[in-house]
Amino acid sequence: MKKREEEINKCIIEYLINKKYNNAVEPFLQDTGLKRTDATTGNKLEKKWGTLLSLQKKISDLESEVKQLKEDLERGGAGLSDKAKKEAELMGLPKSIPKSTIRGHRQGITCLCFHPFYKRLASGSDDASIIIWECDEFTEERSLKAHSDTINCLTFDNNGKYLASCSSDLSIKIWNFDTMTVYRTLNGHEHTVSCVEFTPDGNFLYSASRDHMIKYWDINTGNCKNTLKGHEEWVRSLSLNIKGDLLASSSDDEKIFVWQTGTNSVQHELYGHSNKIECVLFLKNEKSIYNVYTSDYATANKLGVTEENKDENKDKEKEDLAKLNEKLLKKQELLKAKDKVNKEYLFSASRDKTIKLWDAIGGVCIFTFTGHDNWVRSLCEHPNGKYIVSCSDDKSIRLWDLKTGLCQKKLLNAHEKFVVTVSMSPKCKLLASGSNDLTIKVWDCS
Repeated sequence: MKKREEEINKCIIEYLINKKYNNAVEPFLQDTGLKRTDATTGNKLEKKWGTLLSLQKKISDLESEVKQLKEDLERGGAGLSDKAKKEAELMGLPKSIPKSTIRGHRQGITCLCFHPFYKRLASGSDDASIIIWECDEFTEERSLKAHSDTINCLTFDNNGKYLASCSSDLSIKIWNFDTMTVYRTLNGHEHTVSCVEFTPDGNFLYSASRDHMIKYWDINTGNCKNTLKGHEEWVRSLSLNIKGDLLASSSDDEKIFVWQTGTNSVQHELYGHSNKIECVLFLKNEKSIYNVYTSDYATANKLGVTEENKDENKDKEKEDLAKLNEKLLKKQELLKAKDKVNKEYLFSASRDKTIKLWDAIGGVCIFTFTGHDNWVRSLCEHPNGKYIVSCSDDKSIRLWDLKTGLCQKKLLNAHEKFVVTVSMSPKCKLLASGSNDLTIKVWDCS
């Protein structure tokens, strides 16, 4: 204690001398028995005070976060609170210049995932490591090392309790996010595991692999409950709808399967891409679904005008759309229909440079988004329900308007090399992108 007091006194002497408070210096030296030469150097008192203020702010932010998390847990923890939903709706388009550029991995970034409640970002890399980043100062909080090869996918369960990672080392790790330790290791695939997806209740997990198979795991026991077979090539991506009763899978065989999870049967086989399909994504935000449902391209589809017959039916399309504008797109009717939307929409991204939107119940392609000049690698849903976000090997990130189908924002040359993954956080109001240029870039969407 005495040593600590002496150190503080030395800092005070330095501060008084630097500020030229000469009338205060001598009395203070007499009271403490110290000399002017005992003063510290480097403005230590001011630095410590600045650190204290920063810590106080962090404590205040954490207290607010804990309060919010308690509210979320009280309502089941399976979704955003009403306050968080309102904040998400206010999120805008990303700024054109990144807020921060994060470096820490030794090799290319392969996947990103924001925690559903905490201000944390998880990143995976070709270097076989997972890093947890704090999203205020964008500093490394923890490095997780248990895999021995590339991390291909990261995902949190809805409650944020578990983080799942899968790797080219053929294994899946379930991490307890509170303790940052491995809770379960799932082995069973015979080749690279490319994607993992938790069920809505967080008790089960689907995984996709280069062995052409999809496996269904019990998290609590670590047992594989089922294996879904049907694809003829590498299964790249998986996505569950919000209810968990439909599972979409995409593959190098250029097919998308929509599975009924209750029966493990294929409801639809979707064809249309002309190259390997990198990513599939079910829309889960009610506002996103409504914006697609009321869009011009979706209403055209309701009248039987699809991507397949669009060119053959241009005259009919114009006529039907004119009628539709009179009968179906009246504001009052749309407002009434808002609570009755019972649709499942699925996005897919391919190496053919396109993004396709599918009616997963009807099994038809509604619209094709074109604009990227190279492979489209990853997709994520904007929390405000207005946009879908894509990234590509053309080094760009694009935000597509769900109402019009047009590109609303382009972040060209977002990275120096291919942009392979994107993720968004309603909690932090951030868009994160990862590249094989070894960097993660964070874009402000407030």
